[in-house]
Amino acid sequence: MNKIKQLLFISLSVLFFTGCLQDDCTEIITYQNYTPIVMAPEEYRVEPKMEAPREFEKPGKIYYYQDYILLNEFRKGIHLINNINPENPVQESFIAIPGNVDMAIKNGILFADSYNDMISLSLGNMDHVQFLHRVEDVYPTFGQDHNGLEILGYDVETITEEVTCDSDRLGGGWAMDDVWFGGSLENSFDANSSSGGSTGLGGSLARFSIAGDHLY
Repeated sequence: MNKIKQLLFISLSVLFFTGCLQDDCTEIITYQNYTPIVMAPEEYRVEPKMEAPREFEKPGKIYYYQDYILLNEFRKGIHLINNINPENPVQESFIAIPGNVDMAIKNGILFADSYNDMISLSLGNMDHVQFLHRVEDVYPTFGQDHNGLEILGYDVETITEEVTCDSDRLGGGWAMDDVWFGGSLENSFDANSSSGGSTGLGGSLARFSIAGDHLY
């Protein structure tokens, strides 16, 4: 009888200990949080504005044109930097362009994306860049949200957190409300491509590029 009690006690102890181990099992994971950028067309289809120089927050593509460096501020616009003296480049102004990621220049005309649109601006006077034209819906959107607003892209945030071992976040991806989680993100840029004449110098991973008299 005592042996039976002892075996029962050992069995219950093992079960209890195993349960504690399961409850305490955690793992550190890193994942990407994708939050949709949602807005109505009238919110971003506004005329670009010349503004005072601003600090670099999330710089993106670099483009060289004559004595200037044009530096993209991710989804915000373009920094105009006077590089006539390479040892002392000077930030002169900022062109506010909602949703801007890339640019190209031909014969003094700056082409820039604005979310899913394409716009053109005259660089004839770098102190007063002039808006010329907008072509709408050049790039497809990511559909619409439940309110009928356009999904223009996603803000991506890398998150590292501790989760329990039985969490569904350990594999694949998942959605919560309008947010998708999962996958991985890698960014790479290459600034080795070039073109001649009155066309500037941009990166080889550009969304669009100029060849001859065509914008691709």
